Amino acid sequence: MSKSVSPIEEAAFWYACLKAEDATEQDHRHWQQWLDASPCNQQAWARIQQIRSLFEKVPGKFASPVLAQKKTSRRAVLRSAVVAACAGLTGAETWRHLSSPELRADFRTGVGERQRQVLADGSLLYLNTRSAADVVFDHLERRVLLHAGEILIETRPDNMAGAARPFIVHTPHGRVRALGTRFVVRLHDGRSSVQVLQHAVDVRPALSMAPAVRLAEGQELSFDSHGTDMPRPHAAGAGAWRDGRLSVVDMRLHDFLAELARHRRGYMDCAPELAGLRVSGVFPLDDTDAALGMLADAFPLRVRYLTRYWATILPQQARSGASR
Repeated sequence: MSKSVSPIEEAAFWYACLKAEDATEQDHRHWQQWLDASPCNQQAWARIQQIRSLFEKVPGKFASPVLAQKKTSRRAVLRSAVVAACAGLTGAETWRHLSSPELRADFRTGVGERQRQVLADGSLLYLNTRSAADVVFDHLERRVLLHAGEILIETRPDNMAGAARPFIVHTPHGRVRALGTRFVVRLHDGRSSVQVLQHAVDVRPALSMAPAVRLAEGQELSFDSHGTDMPRPHAAGAGAWRDGRLSVVDMRLHDFLAELARHRRGYMDCAPELAGLRVSGVFPLDDTDAALGMLADAFPLRVRYLTRYWATILPQQARSGASR
């Protein structure tokens, strides 16, 4: 992971890792090494043990829909539950958290997954990794509600006889109305962003009384509930994830790893002195180890794997642990 991780988050990761069906003896050995490395780690793990009883007392009405998630997302769900409980939520609050719209959405993807859906009007909805959305078509409008992650929309003309319903993507921060278009909408912490790949959209923040902002082809902006920033040219490779590619031009290594980490289970980081290294290229999202290998081949870098879930980018001369 390309940002600092607290001991409680690390403990949650190890708890989910060891509870997974595919946990190995090596995972257990690395967990023990992590536990012995720091008193803070031991305190975090003790907190995990204190709340274990919470997971043994999950009400059936919550446990059934949550723990019936397909295998690829169970570890993430479990880790989310641990972090929520460690943050001080009560049992009921934790399971309400796990029963959020994100987990009950019509369409959702786990880590490293993408999805393509053909909607009732023929429009196409693509979901990126870790995304969740609901689709509601009625007689007034065609709505997509984005709860998490990122989507790409390719709209089609309304096929309801005698109707011309607008196509609108709703986020927690406002609305994006399509104007015969192809565009990307993504949720960030406290904000949403839009990239227009074809034609145009109108962006209207939820609490703003100002007119909608027209965003043209080739532009992007971000917005919160109160307003938008200024439109600017969108980043190179916008929407390339639809085809399983991460396309970047002159991106800082720190930011590149943050993007790649969205498609990878576990944590990814780099040595601080490498954070500003500029990266350009096209990298595979379906094989993040291959993407890291491409970095190591293109720059004087090494990839050190503490476990299969923990990778660190180091300068070439740093030679400790398993690396390539």
